[in-house]
Amino acid sequence: MNNEKSLIKANEATLKQSNKQISVKNKWVKIKNDLTESNLKGKIKSITEIEYKAISRHREIKKGYIQSSEITLFNKKGNIIGIDECFYEFEGNLSEKVTYKYNDKENKIERYVYKHDGSLSYRDTYDRDTYKYDDKGNKIEWNIYKPDDNSDSKISFRGKVTFKNNEKGNKIEKCFYEPDGNLQFKINYKYDDKENEIEECAYYPDLELQVNRTYKYNSDKFDIRGNWLERTEFKDGIIEKIREREITYY
Repeated sequence: MNNEKSLIKANEATLKQSNKQISVKNKWVKIKNDLTESNLKGKIKSITEIEYKAISRHREIKKGYIQSSEITLFNKKGNIIGIDECFYEFEGNLSEKVTYKYNDKENKIERYVYKHDGSLSYRDTYDRDTYKYDDKGNKIEWNIYKPDDNSDSKISFRGKVTFKNNEKGNKIEKCFYEPDGNLQFKINYKYDDKENEIEECAYYPDLELQVNRTYKYNSDKFDIRGNWLERTEFKDGIIEKIREREITYY
C-alpha cells in the first residue's frame, strides 16, 4: 500500500473508545494498546521499575544506589492509566517527582513535575497532540502542540516525532523534529529473537554525537509469561545501570 494512503490522521479518525479502533474507508483498524506497543505479555495490572547505579567491584557487577523508580498502572484493556516517577541524588535523597495524568479515554493529558520538597516545578499538557497510524495500527507520527505563555486559548506547533516499525510491529526508529522541520535527533532500536530490546543508538546531527546503549538479560530473570525482571544497561560499552521490575497481573 502507498505510504500516504496508509497514514491515518488522528484528528480525522473516528475512535471506538471501547477498544481503540480507527475507521478508514469503512475498515476498522485496531490501534495497539500500551502493553502490546511495549512488547509486554499477559494482562498486566502494574509494573514497578527500580533503576540502580551499576558498580563494578573485583570483576563483579553489583547494585549501587537507587537512581530512579517508576510505577505504571494499566487497566484491563492494556492501556496506561497512570505513571509516577521518582528521581534520586547520590545520597538517596529525592530530587524530583513526575506524575502523568490520563483521561477517561486512556489518553495522556498532563505531566506534573515536583521539586524535592513537594512543590510544583511545572506542568505540561498533551491533550492537544495528534497522532497518525499505519494500516496495522502502529503509531507512526506524533504532532506536539502546546499553549503559548500558559494560555489555554492559544496553542502553537512545537514539533513532531515519527516512528518506523519492523514487520513484527516493533519500533526500530524514532525521529524528533523541531517545528521548522529540522531533525533534532533520532534513535534506532534492535531486538533479540524474543523481541526484547537489546540496542538503542541515538544520533544528534547538530553535535555530531552518537550515543549507543545496549541491554543484556539473564535467562533466569524472566517471569512465567516471558517478561523480563532484570536487565543490565551499558552506555558506549561501559556498564551503567541495573534495572529491576516487579510485575503484577489481573
